[in-house]
Amino acid sequence: MKTLQTKAKIDTNGQLIVNVPVDMPAGEYQIVLVIEENPLKKEKSSLIDFPTHDIGSWNSNLSLRREDMYGNDER
Repeated sequence: MKTLQTKAKIDTNGQLIVNVPVDMPAGEYQIVLVIEENPLKKEKSSLIDFPTHDIGSWNSNLSLRREDMYGNDER
């Protein structure tokens, strides 16, 4: 017996969509389904806590042109 814990989705037609690990061979299985009473809440991602590192301003002579970065062979 194998126990899987994963997320599932129920669409508006009442169809259950479950992703299982790829190491499960194709076939018919007997399963037991336990559903929590409340759907999962979507967490909003925010850039407020995104880590930053201030290294000051760039050199005014800095060129990011491809030719300047890679030379004549443009590699």
